[in-house]
Amino acid sequence: DWFKSKPYWLRGGIIGTILAIVLSLAYLVCVLRYYKDFSGFGGIECMLFLIPSIPLMDFFDSLFSSYGDTLLIPSLHVTNFIILFLIGTLIGWLVEKVKSKKHVQ
Repeated sequence: DWFKSKPYWLRGGIIGTILAIVLSLAYLVCVLRYYKDFSGFGGIECMLFLIPSIPLMDFFDSLFSSYGDTLLIPSLHVTNFIILFLIGTLIGWLVEKVKSKKHVQ
């Protein structure tokens, strides 16, 4: 199996990336569902799908303030992908370390 032949850290990163894709799609569905009330973010309920990148929202807002929300939302999605990939990679690496210690004993 292709997935099982990969190291745990990479498997975790792949799973984190898949989670980021699902959250981005859920955000898009949420925004389209509430399009009539669209205020730049689609409401707080839609922003919940971008939770990993929310702490950086003020940074991106000040960085891209002259562009309005044109670059803010895409930058939050890209950041979400990076953060979730890194979290998945870290979890996969930890799983690999735990399994290798159990295998040695």
